[in-house]
Amino acid sequence: DSRDSESHFFIGGADYTGSPHCFISVRGVAQNVTYVNVPGEPDQWNPFGDVSSTFEYSEGSFFRVGAKYGRNRTDFPGQYGAITGFDQVTYDQETATGYGVISHKLTEKLTARASGQLQYGTFEGGGLDEQAECLYIIGATLVYDLSQYLALEGGYNYDRVDSDDPNRSYSRN
Repeated sequence: DSRDSESHFFIGGADYTGSPHCFISVRGVAQNVTYVNVPGEPDQWNPFGDVSSTFEYSEGSFFRVGAKYGRNRTDFPGQYGAITGFDQVTYDQETATGYGVISHKLTEKLTARASGQLQYGTFEGGGLDEQAECLYIIGATLVYDLSQYLALEGGYNYDRVDSDDPNRSYSRN
């Protein structure tokens, strides 16, 4: 409850179609976050942005690259207690994220996808205030369409977190 927040996004943006196969999308302006259960905590303002480009290189196949910046929740809560109050609560992170995906139609029913993401964030508040961590995600997937509404999917993902807090760093498959 100590980290409950409300976010409001003030967004402006544009979409551009460079050709029938190339699309660019830009969104951004500002994000306002209010921590509803923290007495006297002022609203937090930060920039927000999301830029992406998609290119369709053949029927049913495309690649997309993009980047985002903004404030998001974190799984690290920090500590709240009667003595420390809200001083040790980690509220969220400000993050910059780059991502990409390629989707290639191998046959009429079989599609291969590969994706990657790199996220760099700094913690806001608490014992990890201003400390950073990086998240790396890569994945590969095969999708077989059984019908218009049903598909089988199998894949592999690898995640890696490198954090200034050595107890938070990990890898997983």
